[in-house]
Amino acid sequence: MEDPSLDDLADVAARAVQSAGDYLTDAFRDGSIEGDYGTDDVKSAADRAAEERVLSVIRAAYPT
Repeated sequence: MEDPSLDDLADVAARAVQSAGDYLTDAFRDGSIEGDYGTDDVKSAADRAAEERVLSVIRAAYPT
């Protein structure tokens, strides 16, 4: 398999970000998000789910 072009990579990145962004928009709309709230960092369940959506798009485009 030959290396993807920069345009191909940019397309996959844009789809991954759009997928995560759409999910986060819906998840944060109601204002009540489960997560780990530390003094310097927040890792919400929505953040983890959004990461999974990003990875899913990338893995679908570039399976190993």
